[in-house]
Amino acid sequence: MNILIYSNIILWEDQFASTFELIKRFKKHNVYLLTCDKSLNSCPANAKKLLHICEICQKHKSNYNKKSKVENISINLKDIKIDEKKISKDIDKIKNFEDLVSFYYYDLPAGELASSQLCSNETSYKLDDNFFLNNKKAIYFEILSAIKLYLSSKKIIKEKKIEKVYVWNGRRSSDGPVNFAAKNLKVAFKSYISNELGRYTLVRGEKIHSYTEKMKKFNDAYKYYENKVSKNEKIEIFEEYLKLKKKGKFNRDKLGYNNNYTLNFKKKINKKNLVTFFTTSGFEFAGFSDWKSPIYLDQYDAIKKIILDTNLSKKFNVCIRYHPHLKDAGKIEKNSINEIMNIKRENLIQVSYDDEIDSYDILENSLKIITFGSTISYEAYPKKIPIICLAPSYDDQAGFTYKPKSHEEVISLINTDIKPKENKKSISHALCNKKKFHSFGYKNLSNIDGKYLYKGNKLRLEFSFYFRLKNFLIKKIFN
Repeated sequence: MNILIYSNIILWEDQFASTFELIKRFKKHNVYLLTCDKSLNSCPANAKKLLHICEICQKHKSNYNKKSKVENISINLKDIKIDEKKISKDIDKIKNFEDLVSFYYYDLPAGELASSQLCSNETSYKLDDNFFLNNKKAIYFEILSAIKLYLSSKKIIKEKKIEKVYVWNGRRSSDGPVNFAAKNLKVAFKSYISNELGRYTLVRGEKIHSYTEKMKKFNDAYKYYENKVSKNEKIEIFEEYLKLKKKGKFNRDKLGYNNNYTLNFKKKINKKNLVTFFTTSGFEFAGFSDWKSPIYLDQYDAIKKIILDTNLSKKFNVCIRYHPHLKDAGKIEKNSINEIMNIKRENLIQVSYDDEIDSYDILENSLKIITFGSTISYEAYPKKIPIICLAPSYDDQAGFTYKPKSHEEVISLINTDIKPKENKKSISHALCNKKKFHSFGYKNLSNIDGKYLYKGNKLRLEFSFYFRLKNFLIKKIFN
């Protein structure tokens, strides 16, 4: 079988390790490694396309090629000829975020993929009108690069008679087009990513974050283990999962779950009848239609419309808990937060991302919660707290949240007494985590202190003094 593996993250050792593992996993097949030759407009590890970083990437690529012993193909985007004037005219029509994410090049959602990279650059859930006024060139080149990668990949898949394609991540303009090229040619494809030390995940979707594939994964896990795991073991698995979320490997102290903050709830809030909106920090989902709310433009649009609605009952105190990760958000997203923080209303409490208040204290004092995809729903579920979810979410498959279809229904659910939903499938996410469903361990690589070894030798190259000096001069001269 002819297999094409695409990787644009050679600079990230932990992520390229999964690429190398796939190469060795398929050693009995005819494997091609498709990589960048400095012709991408950007990549996750080098968003600004700094020359000295490109040089480091190419040096690592040369080393990996020697160790992988497979044919390396360069994307050669500079050789792809298209009507750039026509594309430029089409891109000029993009005036806002909705225009961008709606931009297609035939069956390639180039706008969605470009928005994912641009939102990552800005560390923001959306891009505002000022961004579109001041970054026309950046938008143009990001979309153009996506289109050229799509066309180049189609050409390579045809020429090499590729029968299966593996693409790292798939959510950005620098990787997603390869999956869509395979899809267009009716060639099987999967997205992959390193998900924890020494393991990687494979997904039959255009991107690792595919909503459809996430739901299918959770459903498959539930069906597979439904009769293989006892009721008591399911309870233990769910409790272990919640402990991990709170204080285990997920490092919840950074997410506002801190025992040192427990007294601050009474000092700073101490309100009853709380209905709490827990925001999310998931800018990696920005722009994708499969994760778009059927009601609101984004979570900030939802918050504003809810707290300003004159029909909102005054018998409740509405609390907005901004996710602690939002302290690292970019200027655009923080502007949205600050705009809402300036709204003053009776019965409105706003807890900033940097307020030292334990999110669990807020949760435990809430009559019901509102989420925009936040996984705090899993913590709310065993406490029998009703959950109103306003956007596609990991917990959709579990079926224990209210999913309103209009703003009016949202207000109605807030204003009325609702009972918590129960569903046996609430265990699905915990089962996937515990049983490593669709997650594979490395068989060809070992890891010692975060460094990957292949046959006892370091996978990653250590640069010579000459190369480091040369690269230092490139950085000083060209950047």
